[in-house]
Amino acid sequence: MIFIDYNKVASRWLIFGIEQVLAGFSFLCAFLISGQFRPVIVTSGEFALLLAVNAAITAVGMLLMQTHAGIIRYSSFRDVLNIMKFAVLQFLLWMVVFPLMRGDYPRIAHPTLVFLLNAVLSSLAMIGFRILIKEVFRLGKTTRQKRYNVLIYGANRLGISTMRAVEMESDRNKNVI
Repeated sequence: MIFIDYNKVASRWLIFGIEQVLAGFSFLCAFLISGQFRPVIVTSGEFALLLAVNAAITAVGMLLMQTHAGIIRYSSFRDVLNIMKFAVLQFLLWMVVFPLMRGDYPRIAHPTLVFLLNAVLSSLAMIGFRILIKEVFRLGKTTRQKRYNVLIYGANRLGISTMRAVEMESDRNKNVI
């Protein structure tokens, strides 16, 4: 019998959903920055089609690169590299899928610029999201710890160096009195 930890699965899909929203917002921003978001050229229906294709491409890239798994444990340089690989994959998928859409896609003057901006903005948003989650998790972890009072007796150099050593410890659950 297979046991599934629903807390882990639910949190991964929540992160997956939040990253999808970030990717959609990044796609919108890429359109705005590139100057291509004009109602005459791109209608709301055409943009909705592009947004749906972006959601599908983003989902494929995130599932292949596993960007939504292990956000607390792996928020490090390795995770940043994984997100950069995702951005390159997303850009390459757009460069393959966009010409295959034929007449169903709107006329975009510089699609490569839009897709490149989308890859850069979505990777920056995902990295920022990782940093935010890591800091919130760290803050929640440090506020729950019980703090101990430490009394250092002495005013000479040894007392001061002891006080500094206690204050510089990484666990930070001590108050120096």
